[in-house]
Amino acid sequence: MNTLKSVLAAINKYAVISALAALGMGVILLFATEAVFHIVCVIFGLLLMIPAVMWIYEGVVKGGGALLIIPGVIVALIGAFITFRSNDLASVFGVFFGIFLIIAGLVHVGRSLLDRGAGDSGWLLSLLLGVGVCAFGVVCIIKSGSVTMVFMKIYGVAFLIYAVATLLSVWEFNKTVEDVQNEIERPTIEVTGEETGRAAAEASAAGYADVPDEAPEVVKTDDSVVEVDGRVIEIINDAGEASSEDADVPDENGI
Repeated sequence: MNTLKSVLAAINKYAVISALAALGMGVILLFATEAVFHIVCVIFGLLLMIPAVMWIYEGVVKGGGALLIIPGVIVALIGAFITFRSNDLASVFGVFFGIFLIIAGLVHVGRSLLDRGAGDSGWLLSLLLGVGVCAFGVVCIIKSGSVTMVFMKIYGVAFLIYAVATLLSVWEFNKTVEDVQNEIERPTIEVTGEETGRAAAEASAAGYADVPDEAPEVVKTDDSVVEVDGRVIEIINDAGEASSEDADVPDENGI
């Protein structure tokens, strides 16, 4: 049991940590988008330049030859561009994305024209969709840097959604575990009618309730007198009026 609790605690701990990290990353991407992009570019560029320099060193000093020098130079130049020209890199991303959208839009336009020739009634909608995608691609090329920043913000929103969903899952999981633990410690007992009667008998024997063992004996002596366990409870006279409990019953001689 203790091992299970420790495992559940570790799962909750790492889930909460990952959710908080995602929450922080989402907030940073939303409110410091350009700074995060530049930092990521610098880190990625350095990660490219370090092995490139090692390849060049091995090619020149250790006799590796052109097979190491040429790739090292190319990778080093790419890393330097990413590190020191991050603004241009943002524009490059936007331009590539815009080109991709323009190609996709032209494909939709060509398909819509083919559908028109085949008599398809949905060709006009496909044509409008293709033209719209092409127009958006042109905007992405013109505003390439801004488009990249927009995508960074979208990633920030995705991180925030992940963080909130993870925290809600942890809360629901802990609540379920608590309910199961309470059920194990204090199980719910379903009481049937037979068990209720037995419980009532046990309570009566213990002095908690006054439960009669059997129904009282009811005796109707004549048309006007009713006795319950030997006690007269009602006398109805000829006028239709009832007397109080334990009233005297006259005998045949009127006494």
